[in-house]
Amino acid sequence: YTARQHALNENSPAGLPAMDHPHNELLYWGVEGGLLPILGIFLAMALVLYRIYQAKRGTRLALLALFIPIVLHSQLEYPFYHSLVHWLIFVILLYWVDQRVSRYRQVGFSNVTKSLLRVFSLVLPVAFTFYMVSALHTNYVLTKF
Repeated sequence: YTARQHALNENSPAGLPAMDHPHNELLYWGVEGGLLPILGIFLAMALVLYRIYQAKRGTRLALLALFIPIVLHSQLEYPFYHSLVHWLIFVILLYWVDQRVSRYRQVGFSNVTKSLLRVFSLVLPVAFTFYMVSALHTNYVLTKF
């Protein structure tokens, strides 16, 4: 609505500054990125559900139930932008589900692969830290408003 008002009258504000997030992760990624991020989210969701399906018969519903609060929260608000705790819990849940159904075997790595893994083990945490700092800054801006 505000875009139409701005098109008709340039003195009208282009948008409401307090309405920059739809409080729904699927809508947010769909609006910001289009169909490809939505397909990626559904692919990731399908893979997690498949891993849960591979778990022991008595633990499947319990594993699925662990995801319901944080997934429901991500559809009603934007928890991943507010707190690092939500990210950590979500990643730990993903790890835990994967760990419950994994079958391990030993694999040898070449020297090039070992070097790349060492580089990525330094670069990825630094990049992740910058992202989390930006989330903290966003939280500061939101609470300041």
